[in-house]
Amino acid sequence: MGDDNPDLDVLKVVGISSCPNDASVDVKSICDYISTRMEVWDVSEM
Repeated sequence: MGDDNPDLDVLKVVGISSCPNDASVDVKSICDYISTRMEVWDVSEM
C-alpha cells in the first residue's frame, strides 16, 4: 500500500498494490485496488 510518488517503485514490483482514495494520480494509475477511504494507515478495508 502506498500513497505518494516515492512509493511507485515498490508498488510496481509487489504482487498486489493498493492505495487510499487520496493517493497521487500516478500511484492510483498503477494500483490494483483503490480504497474508498482517504488515509493510507486505514487498511481495514483491504
